Amino acid sequence: MAWRQYENLIDDIKNVAFKATLAPVFRKINSSRTLNKLAMLPKRIVICGSPRSGTTLMNELMRCYSDTFVMNREEYALRFPYLLPNKKYIVTKHPLDFMSFDAIIDTFRDPFIVFLLRDPRDVIVSKHYTNKDRYLVNFQTWKKALHAFNDLNYENKMLVRYEELIKNPEAVQQRIAHRLQISISGDFSEFHTKSEKRHRDIKALGGIRPIDPENVGKYMQEQNRARIKGQLERFPELSDYLIEYGYEKDKEWEKAVFSRF
Repeated sequence: MAWRQYENLIDDIKNVAFKATLAPVFRKINSSRTLNKLAMLPKRIVICGSPRSGTTLMNELMRCYSDTFVMNREEYALRFPYLLPNKKYIVTKHPLDFMSFDAIIDTFRDPFIVFLLRDPRDVIVSKHYTNKDRYLVNFQTWKKALHAFNDLNYENKMLVRYEELIKNPEAVQQRIAHRLQISISGDFSEFHTKSEKRHRDIKALGGIRPIDPENVGKYMQEQNRARIKGQLERFPELSDYLIEYGYEKDKEWEKAVFSRF
């Protein structure tokens, strides 16, 4: 039996057992906003952002704190965990949690929201390991995620730029540790020594390996020019966002894209 089929089978067995025994209890607990906000329960760290923005990497890096319990697979924050670990924080990661900010804040006790921002050009040329022939995200999705975060009137949130995370991971690590008052158990740059080898999210990172600075600027590769050109034609405001968020000083970069067509 293929490993993925085995994982799915185990998940099915767990779900059947869960629904038959503990599900009614957890549903009752999860529906109680008051109980979820009690100090006895671990707080939440919610990692999100546009898909292909580095949320999987950020999730794995959170294992480098001693006070965090990191889920081994992509989970929506609103899905109540089956276990209550003896940790200060439970870390969940799902890119699309940016669509549920209000519900997350209303449900959990002061959740800390970590939003990943990545150069949209690298986002729109990124592909998932499950389908390397297909681009996964367009600029509209990137923009929707960013606006959701910017419109969120909530103090307990942090924007993390993917490019800084790649180039200076320890600076980001220190900033998060200071903000949450949690202890560091290992450097972000050494996260690959703490990651568990078999869980699914590791595959999305291309396996367990050190942080790779080469992941920045892939949009400039020749095979991605047609994709960038198509997105520029469809979303001409792309350059305006690049300038606003410091990825470009002007629109001169567009000339290199169109010069070969």
